[in-house]
Amino acid sequence: MKMFTKSQFLNWYSPVTSGKFQFAKILRAVIFRIEISRTMIAKLVFLVFELFALHNFIEANETTDESNSILTTENMAYEPVNFAQVQDGLAANSITLIDVRNRDELVNDGKIPGSENVPLPEVQTAFALDESQFKNKYGFPKPKDGDNVIITCRSGRRAVTALDQLKGLGYNKNYKIYSGSFLDWVQNNGPVERV
Repeated sequence: MKMFTKSQFLNWYSPVTSGKFQFAKILRAVIFRIEISRTMIAKLVFLVFELFALHNFIEANETTDESNSILTTENMAYEPVNFAQVQDGLAANSITLIDVRNRDELVNDGKIPGSENVPLPEVQTAFALDESQFKNKYGFPKPKDGDNVIITCRSGRRAVTALDQLKGLGYNKNYKIYSGSFLDWVQNNGPVERV
């Protein structure tokens, strides 16, 4: 936004209109626009600060192994499963594997064949839907409490968060975490399906 001094503004304004009333009206409009700009800038600065704080909070609370890539299972409050258990469950069609990564991650990195996607930001609202709404939106039947469900993500951290949310909704039985998640699947040479 180009700023003018009062004399520059008067020099520009004088040939355009005449009369003190018009000048005051335009001056108020310019000042009002500057105030709106200051308010918008303040809101943007606050939003950037919140996003930065959220990013730092997530980074600070990430529990990973020495390679800084896979969630460790020490002190985990959930029953973890490993690569072989996931592979066997998928082959026997005895589990529902839910990947809580964002859809763009699936497009960029691929997914575990047979896994279904419910992004982490949608978990609570998704599992609050009735069965037909859930199936229409996500393309697979809504798991029930008691079904064999394994939650996966990239490294396991978001899977823990998703399971916490599901337990808060009353899903307490047979829901497990694939502790290494997608990175462990790839390290074990599991097949990757491109989306």
